[in-house]
Amino acid sequence: MLKKSNNDDIKLFFGSLAIGGIVSVIVFVIYWEANKDIASEVLSPFFGNLFIASFCVFSVLPLSLLAYIVVYLLKNESIKTSIRLLANKFSTRQLTKNSEIIYPCLQAFVYETLKRNDILHIPVQDISSVNYIGYSVRQDCVFYRYGINLLEKPDYDDDLLKITLSRLFQSELKQYGVLGLPSIYKSVTAFCYSIYADRVFYDEDNHILLIDILYICTENSAIYYQNATKRDNNNHINMGDIYDDEV
Repeated sequence: MLKKSNNDDIKLFFGSLAIGGIVSVIVFVIYWEANKDIASEVLSPFFGNLFIASFCVFSVLPLSLLAYIVVYLLKNESIKTSIRLLANKFSTRQLTKNSEIIYPCLQAFVYETLKRNDILHIPVQDISSVNYIGYSVRQDCVFYRYGINLLEKPDYDDDLLKITLSRLFQSELKQYGVLGLPSIYKSVTAFCYSIYADRVFYDEDNHILLIDILYICTENSAIYYQNATKRDNNNHINMGDIYDDEV
């Protein structure tokens, strides 16, 4: 193990030296090409060649050291993990920068949908009956979770709840839209309703119906929706047709 570690350090050292040398030559060539007319007037050929050699030698060392430090740090697992976490945090921040605008609109939409339809028999007294719990990020998509307190488990199982609620959402979007947000997502590659019930399940321990909603407003979310609906259709090819006429 010790021998392997030493060999890796030697390879890293000479690799860094090579990188530093290549970078220094490239930098000097670019600089020389931009200023060769002035340099040729000031320097004789001998001093010009000496200047080139000196520049390359003295620039190799700091550049090689810098390359060595960067590569060495990137080999450290804890640092690599920190970089990945930082990148994920930045990506999540970009994806959720409009969440403060989106989640209240979705909350009102779920409430209006359940209030206007009694197919699922889920009682909602007012908008506060639909509690916003938070969001999660998966596959570069943002999913908003809402909870409705229910003393008893719904009559349908989770799969049928999801299918029925998804169809109610589509019907609601078609007839009334969603206040404050576009009801349709349209791009060069996709055209679909903008709200999708990704997951619906009843938490028996806490007596709460949980609904994970995907708001489709990016190409990644549209691709996820297309794949998810294909999966839904394959898994429940006949189940969703039960409520076509009712919805």
